[in-house]
Amino acid sequence: MANEIQRVIYFPYQFLTAEDFKAEQQYHITMRELQNKHAYSQGVLNGLAVRHLDERNVSIQPGMALDAGGRAIFVLEETLYVVPPNHTVIYLELRTRDIQDKDGRVFRKAEYPEILSGPSAPTGAIRLATIQWDQHGNIAACDDSTRLQAGPKGIRQLEGPLRIAPPGTQPRAELRGVQLFVHGDLGIDGNLVFTETSYGGSAQDFGDYAKRLPRSPRSDVAENYVSDMDLEPGDVVSLHPEKDQIVPSQVPNDPLVIGVISTAPALTLGVSRGKVFPVALCGRVPCKVVAENGPIRRGDLLTASSTPGYAMKAQPQLWQGHPVFHPGTIMGKALGALSNGQGLIEVLVWLR
Repeated sequence: MANEIQRVIYFPYQFLTAEDFKAEQQYHITMRELQNKHAYSQGVLNGLAVRHLDERNVSIQPGMALDAGGRAIFVLEETLYVVPPNHTVIYLELRTRDIQDKDGRVFRKAEYPEILSGPSAPTGAIRLATIQWDQHGNIAACDDSTRLQAGPKGIRQLEGPLRIAPPGTQPRAELRGVQLFVHGDLGIDGNLVFTETSYGGSAQDFGDYAKRLPRSPRSDVAENYVSDMDLEPGDVVSLHPEKDQIVPSQVPNDPLVIGVISTAPALTLGVSRGKVFPVALCGRVPCKVVAENGPIRRGDLLTASSTPGYAMKAQPQLWQGHPVFHPGTIMGKALGALSNGQGLIEVLVWLR
């Protein structure tokens, strides 16, 4: 029957054949793969970081992944991979081979990881990294934040404290008064909303800093952008001139300015893979400002300043007697005022 999974039942004086042992082995393989397939999504479970070594070589660190069929793919030791020219994506795939005895009979089956690359994904392969090439045909960067991460399917409701830490160890991070304990890194795919007072910690902590910003209803649309830098809510950011990343703006009237790091977006576009920050593309958000170009009044147009991560009042230039602003430099309109120094006001983000 289509819905049957058979396993061997043993009893005294039973005559066992090779088919019985095959059925028993296949039962355990099938059950494991079905459990993985229905409990977890496809992708990397642990490890498998990809490191850029030189102009043509990368290394894949040990780790584990699950393919769409629930089959486990293990990389047991660090593996060197030579990337063919202009191949932009690296994949991982499970392969098998038969091991035969001297008489040509198959007595073992080996499973091993196959590392591939190319412009498109082979069927069932796990994406590990994206490769960027320079004008000389050498690897310029290797980004493994684009990988597909595996995780539990569905939503689980938990009662009581949740502690994430190896057995016998203390959690590295602990939220006092909240039934959540975390040991190691914590990734959040979606919005992080603060509804109570700060629990303390360093002023540089992103979440603690966000809770000291002006409280208002969430009213902005943001998009996740990658950055190697530690950014804070309210930072004015620009596109990196050479990389697919964002950086704090630090050039007056910067035409590469794209928005402000959001506090708690009403809507977040893009995926949360790697070190990403929500950049408010439109709507009302708190923003760092400086009176570098004169006092800021409500309704003033804002642009990037020479102070990293801060906006200033935009000053127009006269053209045929009419005030004009350089295209692409205006990142928003002030909804608050600042007479001198530095501060934090709400702005209406809109690029022009």
